[in-house]
Amino acid sequence: MGATALAAGSRFGSHWPDRDDYVKRSEPELATLLATGWRRSVWDTVEVIQAVTDQVHVRTRFARLDAFGARLAVFDSIYVLTRQGARWGTIIRSGFGMTPARAVAHVPARAGVSRA
Repeated sequence: MGATALAAGSRFGSHWPDRDDYVKRSEPELATLLATGWRRSVWDTVEVIQAVTDQVHVRTRFARLDAFGARLAVFDSIYVLTRQGARWGTIIRSGFGMTPARAVAHVPARAGVSRA
């Protein structure tokens, strides 16, 4: 199953027909991310907003963190996941980022979610 990523407000996107193509084409982006100090990402929210038997739409917010846990960027995204045969996969992802200062005010206070 392939996957497509579309930037919000953009006519451009990326399509990866399979895992190997995704890994190969993601290498430059990974190098850029590592150069910013990024070391891991965490989910702030994951909410199913629509679902049927073979398709789910999920609203998410995740943050990219540096090695010390400081937020580098926060992203709101919508994922469309579909089941084809026995496998589930992401068919489309659309999202945009915010600076940490702007995003912290929007992070819901709940157990397990750090506002740092």
